[in-house]
Amino acid sequence: MNDTTSATSHDDNINRAVIAPIAKKIPHEMSIHNDTRIDDYYWMRDDSRTDPEIIAHLNAENSYTDAVMAHTKGLQKILFDELKERIVKDDNTVPVKQGSYYYSSEVSGDNEYPISVRATDFAGINKQVLLDLNQLASEHDYYDVSSLSISLNENLLAYGEDTVSRRIYTIKIKDLTTGQYLADEITGTSGSVAWKNDNLAFYYIHKDPQTLLGYQVYRHRLGTPQADDQLIFEETDPTFYTSIGKSKDNSLIYIWHSSTETSAVSVIDANDANAQAISFLDREVGLEYSISKLDNWFYILTNYKAVNFRLMKVATTDIGNKNHWQDVIPAQEGAMLEDYEIFNDYLVYQQRENGLTRVTVRDLHTQQQQQLQFNDEAFTLYLYGNKEIDTDKLRLYYSSMTTPGTHYDFNLSDGSKVVLKQAQVLGDFNASNYRSERIMVPARDDKSVPVSLVYRKDCFKKDGTNPLYQYGYGSYGAIIDPSFSSTRLSLLDRGFVYAIAHIRGSEMLGRPWYDDGKKLTKQNTFNDFIDVTRS
Repeated sequence: MNDTTSATSHDDNINRAVIAPIAKKIPHEMSIHNDTRIDDYYWMRDDSRTDPEIIAHLNAENSYTDAVMAHTKGLQKILFDELKERIVKDDNTVPVKQGSYYYSSEVSGDNEYPISVRATDFAGINKQVLLDLNQLASEHDYYDVSSLSISLNENLLAYGEDTVSRRIYTIKIKDLTTGQYLADEITGTSGSVAWKNDNLAFYYIHKDPQTLLGYQVYRHRLGTPQADDQLIFEETDPTFYTSIGKSKDNSLIYIWHSSTETSAVSVIDANDANAQAISFLDREVGLEYSISKLDNWFYILTNYKAVNFRLMKVATTDIGNKNHWQDVIPAQEGAMLEDYEIFNDYLVYQQRENGLTRVTVRDLHTQQQQQLQFNDEAFTLYLYGNKEIDTDKLRLYYSSMTTPGTHYDFNLSDGSKVVLKQAQVLGDFNASNYRSERIMVPARDDKSVPVSLVYRKDCFKKDGTNPLYQYGYGSYGAIIDPSFSSTRLSLLDRGFVYAIAHIRGSEMLGRPWYDDGKKLTKQNTFNDFIDVTRS
């Protein structure tokens, strides 16, 4: 018996001698929704996090884990060092143009937080530091900042600050011309801000301190107490989430109302100091829609008579009535319309068919179309940072299981593209050493489940002997697209095949794929994962 085998046997004997802590059972009767059940572990609920008996049990579980995993400590260090050595310490996001500036963030050295900056051009000329989160976080054990919002005159910065980790933010306002903070501090918010166009007021969402649900939209005027803020909208249905945004042309504030199977929008005139929220269309159970404004038209992404969604439009004078909605991209069986961007001269829309993404550009004047082309068989693609309405450039992010994340600008007029940045992987990474495949695996009910695979070519054997790491998620319609992961390389280089099972409950094959994996058909989610594993 060699040394490796002896050590392994010895470690196994040690592990078998370790006894796992067993939580005691104390029956507790609970009656909810006219149903009574017994919870044997209710006694372990400790909202104060101070019960010594519970803390002792958790410490025992941690000690058990440490003992069982003790023989892997050497490998853990090797893996940790591998993962860390692939990461670039100094890294910047790709600048995004909004108004007169290009906005981005920078991370350098051992800093734990980014620095938010803006510049007058893409190359970083006349760079101005907006926020140094490392400095702001230095006095706190926990620190988080919500999204940054710039006033229309580009002189004021609003952001939310959370120092407790409950996702309840205090909004602060920084004057970018002086670097000083205004006295205004708005507490108990979601952290989101939408500015009025006079630069003197903004809208924000107040959160319920118990449920942490944002449910009230207020208008705050600079220099006035928060107690004087005007309530613009209140959500009375706790199944809906509330969020806010602004139209690309800056004319409207959007209030988004979202639940699992129903969504709606209200609009506020961003130029009216006394504006009230107007419902774009009364809510209808099962109807989902979102909107974008272009000139005198609203574009509507909706599931109205379209299980896989369609794009429609309506004149700004005809909101409130679906009978006036007109098709822009009709419903297509088997092709789900996922996203779109509207510009003065172009419409860009993203569809998914048979689980694969395609992006099409339509000239709004000639109605001619072109489809963007990519090399990989399966990939991740999403549109982002397209904040300007009068532009012929489209920003998008692209990645596959063998291609590190890549940021592109596409010229919408001629179809040319420019690589702005590709994530750097330190070490000896070479994309040509790896191969990605997409296969279809039959489920027990004869449905075919898409599976994305990646492996190292020189380690792969076609006899089924490679170890397999399989991942899958099938809830809320969430799609786990095939994308690159530098941490995954440590598995692939040791001969693993990595698989993503695109099981039902996601929308990989459109909305019907989601519907066939929830509620009374939820069992399909688990069956799909099992059937892919066994194949």
